[in-house]
Amino acid sequence: MTPRLTIIALAVFAAAALAGPILLLTSADRGSAAFGDNETIGVNRLSSATVDIEPGQDVVPITATNLAPGDRLTGSIDFGNVGSLPVRYAIVSEGSADALTQWLRWEIWLRPEADQCTNQPKVEDLLVDGPLSGEPTAVVFGDVTIGLDPGDRILLPGEREEFCTAVTLSLDAPDDVQSHTVRQEFIVVAEQHTDDLDGVTS
Repeated sequence: MTPRLTIIALAVFAAAALAGPILLLTSADRGSAAFGDNETIGVNRLSSATVDIEPGQDVVPITATNLAPGDRLTGSIDFGNVGSLPVRYAIVSEGSADALTQWLRWEIWLRPEADQCTNQPKVEDLLVDGPLSGEPTAVVFGDVTIGLDPGDRILLPGEREEFCTAVTLSLDAPDDVQSHTVRQEFIVVAEQHTDDLDGVTS
């Protein structure tokens, strides 16, 4: 009786040992067979705005090679907002550091419609009336600091501004500025405008 019971016990243990690995393999196969799905929900497209000032066709620089005391010459400034945002802007000038600069009287005013800038402007219409600094980036009008400041002008997308310019060599110009040459360049400094328009010339 004893040997027979031993054989039966060994047979039970052997069957249990074989059953163990089979159960583990079955569990692993189920874990790797899970279903899945991916779907794209909406496509987002973003583009940034533009701040862009561009010169117009009616820019007429003033050029003189034989300027005498009392002479007055005219020109014009023309530019537009071709960007997608409203802008506020100021105008600065870069000029020559020369003695002749202080004897040149500049006038700048908004160009009246259908005017060729040949008419004498009213004093109250002048944005600039006097000499311009020969220093780099001297402010003509407005304020180049960030934010809405007195004198800044507003230009909406698609709008343009035209100004008349005139320069006169003073009758009091001394002899020592003869044969002098100066260069005066106007630069529009624009930034995105988001502030309240109240109280600002536009």
